[in-house]
Amino acid sequence: GRLDAVIEDRAVVRYALARRDPRPELDEVGSLRPTAISIALSSKRADATMVAERIDRWIATARTDGTLEELARRYEITLVEPTPAGE
Repeated sequence: GRLDAVIEDRAVVRYALARRDPRPELDEVGSLRPTAISIALSSKRADATMVAERIDRWIATARTDGTLEELARRYEITLVEPTPAGE
């Protein structure tokens, strides 16, 4: 079948539109307000706590060394303040 519309993360849409050859018959027509991106891990993973801690450390480092800001500029992502899990 053919795709009439799609709702997806803005960065994903822009990436897909820029990389498709030939360009799909879709155009970006708008976006909703910035949305937080969440990361979830299965509690059944034996290493879930270790993986979560590594992700937290990477994010903290990426915030201080400018990596997050660079990624946000490159992929046109609006950074928002982090929200603790469970809120």
